[in-house]
Amino acid sequence: MKYSNTHAIKTTFLALLLGLGGGTISAALTTNYLNDYAVSLGQASTPPRLSEERPRTTPMTYADAVHAVTEGVLPGVAQIYAVGSFAKPIASGAVLTSDGWMVTLVDRLPGMSGLSVVVGGHVHSIVKEVADPSTGATFLKLDATNLPVFAFGSGFDLLPGDQLFAAASPSALFSESLVESHIPAGPLSADALARRLSVADPLIGSFPGTPVVNARGELVGLVEGGAFGFSTILPTDGLLVAFNGLLREGVIANPSLGVLATDLSHTIGLSEKDTGGLSQGALLLGPSSIKKGGAAAVAGLLAGDVILSADGTAIDAHRSLDELVATHAVGDTLTLRVSRDGKEIEIKVTLGAM
Repeated sequence: MKYSNTHAIKTTFLALLLGLGGGTISAALTTNYLNDYAVSLGQASTPPRLSEERPRTTPMTYADAVHAVTEGVLPGVAQIYAVGSFAKPIASGAVLTSDGWMVTLVDRLPGMSGLSVVVGGHVHSIVKEVADPSTGATFLKLDATNLPVFAFGSGFDLLPGDQLFAAASPSALFSESLVESHIPAGPLSADALARRLSVADPLIGSFPGTPVVNARGELVGLVEGGAFGFSTILPTDGLLVAFNGLLREGVIANPSLGVLATDLSHTIGLSEKDTGGLSQGALLLGPSSIKKGGAAAVAGLLAGDVILSADGTAIDAHRSLDELVATHAVGDTLTLRVSRDGKEIEIKVTLGAM
């Protein structure tokens, strides 16, 4: 970990000294994804509602950011333990609603009956567990009320050098700098999030599900793991859309376009015949790039098409096709701008379900 001043060094020392015990979630608000659900809670005694809006202030200095995150985020880290054993948490997580929904990121949990969650120094049982197969995240419903929640930010929009904080426990705050926001090259499913964030700190990779926030204290990702001197972070943007669907329908229904797309902004070595001379967009390369019977096939997309934009948002180095799909729901209609045989056409696609 790299800290730039004495205050940060003290924070690091405190984290190492106190370890990784106990937790709760910072009192804040989220985006409008969960407005209706928050209003339906109808609890006058709850912390700020998910539907409330506050000014998004930016800390003026690093010390201000550390102070704001320490006060607003560290008191709200949820930790998952095996029942009867509080020596070491299995994973960390972030509370999303005041009535006890939280999210974590771990390969496999041993089962609800064998787990308990500590939030704000209080032990809660798990009453429901829902896995998101698209991202590997797990949403847990706790037997709890009046919990504070995380604010939501965007992990997709982070840039190398941006200040981040990983909150592994109520006493452990790790200061990080984003090294890379990476989208792999080659054909990738438009139905699964490919982007991963990297920080040069393998230590936090030992604590899966650790909430990662920006300098404003907004949740932007969850720690996946660490290797080779780095830790990887899953952006939360797509998770929140899946969660919103879970609240509405009771199950997770991820949207599906049904294509394997090669992002021209992140892939080199393709012929001009394949790319049509384009350097950005999502190329559907070969017949296998379009799933038979999928939403794209039904809409009339063809092998060799390059999808340039979706609903007016360009597919480029800053935003990939899978990210645009992930922020929509099953049944939504996307207006795609497509390059076909040197001409641009418009195709409307109604997203199916995975």
